Amino acid sequence: MAITVTAYTNFGASATQIDVTSVVVAAGDRIIMGVGHGGTSSSAFAGAWDPTGVNEVITVLHTGTQGAGATSSEYWVGELVVPSAGTFTARASWTTAANAAVNVLVIHGADTTVAGNTATGTAADGTPTVTIASATGRMTYTLGCVRDSTITISSDGDSTRKGEITSGSGASHARIWWWEEAGSASVTVSGTLSTAPTSGTWRLRGYDFIAASTTSRSVFTTNARRFGS
Repeated sequence: MAITVTAYTNFGASATQIDVTSVVVAAGDRIIMGVGHGGTSSSAFAGAWDPTGVNEVITVLHTGTQGAGATSSEYWVGELVVPSAGTFTARASWTTAANAAVNVLVIHGADTTVAGNTATGTAADGTPTVTIASATGRMTYTLGCVRDSTITISSDGDSTRKGEITSGSGASHARIWWWEEAGSASVTVSGTLSTAPTSGTWRLRGYDFIAASTTSRSVFTTNARRFGS
């Protein structure tokens, strides 16, 4: 079975909750949620699938805060393995009002019987990079975030940029994006920022998925680099 992804997005200014509506999930799918904040540090992130119905928890996999106040950035990533099938709302919430963008990736055809591993690393200024342990026949997806939505991102020649969204325009807003690349023994996903951040950071999180017809593990890799702090 081929691994594919369907993306859904939403954004808001000075928000403590964002709903991504009309998300379609089939039996055996997996949900990955990414939330990017710009200009405000928050806490107590929570994610929910169909919050007014089955109310399944989207489990926090990673959260990171860099800088403080108007020069801060924050990225939260959560996952729900085998959510209830249907067309529902995915909700992200937090405690402090912030400019935020949310993407929900529905992964189709991936093995949902194995847990993921995590790792961290650093990379060069202005060139977000993450290396993902993978293998031929698998598929990798990388989610990224940068504070200051005026900063744009280009991907390397091997990765396909599948989409991006901002919470608005300006230094206190976030830009988030996601890339796709076929698996190999080691997948290095990198990009170039139009301007290296003068404060805060960029942040990437990479995922390696294996098709449901075989057995192996998923690997989750996180990279972060702080600037001007």
